[in-house]
Amino acid sequence: MASIRDNIDYIFDCLCESGGFPSTRSNMRPENASRDEMQWFNKIKCNATNIKTLLHDITICAFKETHDGTDSHYFAIKNMSHLFLQDLFNSSFFSPVEMEDVYFVYFCKILNLKVDIRYTAAEIDEYLLHQQDDSEYKGHSLSELRDYFEGFCVIKVQDLSIELLNDINVCYYYILTSYKRAITLPLYEYTVDKMREFFIGNNKIPKDNIFLSLTSSHLKHCFLELYRCIEWLYVIPRVRKLKQVINYSEPAYTLATHCTNELSWRRKEEDSLARLIEDIIIHDELIKLKMMYSEFFRDIECNSLAFAKHLYSFRNQFVHQFEFEKEKKFESTTLVDAIDILTDLISSVYAHYDQDIVCWK
Repeated sequence: MASIRDNIDYIFDCLCESGGFPSTRSNMRPENASRDEMQWFNKIKCNATNIKTLLHDITICAFKETHDGTDSHYFAIKNMSHLFLQDLFNSSFFSPVEMEDVYFVYFCKILNLKVDIRYTAAEIDEYLLHQQDDSEYKGHSLSELRDYFEGFCVIKVQDLSIELLNDINVCYYYILTSYKRAITLPLYEYTVDKMREFFIGNNKIPKDNIFLSLTSSHLKHCFLELYRCIEWLYVIPRVRKLKQVINYSEPAYTLATHCTNELSWRRKEEDSLARLIEDIIIHDELIKLKMMYSEFFRDIECNSLAFAKHLYSFRNQFVHQFEFEKEKKFESTTLVDAIDILTDLISSVYAHYDQDIVCWK
């Protein structure tokens, strides 16, 4: 539980560490807080396990406030500005919250905010560390102190019905991928939009892989993380047929797990991928057409086995280290196209097999 005294000490200690400890450090204090501000501080509740650093130097933390018996849900995000989250606010899910001194005191220590590197030790010493020596000193202005620290912003959840609130990590993924600088690869904008939609849909897609794919720094890693969303479903096409034969009522994936554990049954990966693609292109004409006319599958025969062989060959090349002469040569635009196809394939596969897939977590 956050302590006002501990948090205030953290703020002044950070400033003193950066600017030099004055002999009157013990006299440094903030301006007196109002009763409402003190009560507000105590109404903020944050679980330490929800503090996550998922992108470089960007820490996010979910918290709630209870007023008049009603809970409101918020997120504090270190090194982030509302300016960079405008796309997030264009939806009806979230809204920006004005920064207040209460938030600064509460989250400065929790988010591990440091003194901004723009300020020199001399500036901190001159402007902040000796105010308490003035005979009319009534405390440091928290608003002034806030300007000397790394920034953070607060956003509020507007729509409490959205599915992503059921998993705090998925909520973080959706919020952070609205930050354009988090996605550095030259993906199609519509591909990014489709991938982010996975976070807010009621589906069984492994969201961790989608987030890692979106925020990867290399196209082959982006491709592999998406491919892994398909890979664990290799077993489904065969086991669906077995399930029908033996009149098994549980999801096909559960039956496949039994076969693996009890009979040491192993999947044939490339053939399994071909069966999976066959199932999908029979039921989804759009993705079949997309694969037929895509840059990635250019010069590849139009059938599920050929599609699978080509897709699987890229997966193998990215997972294993081949001799240079044996590696497939490709342009980055071709891989961007493949990533878009994989995104559509994931969407179609998870919709088609929904009843036979268990939840990832």
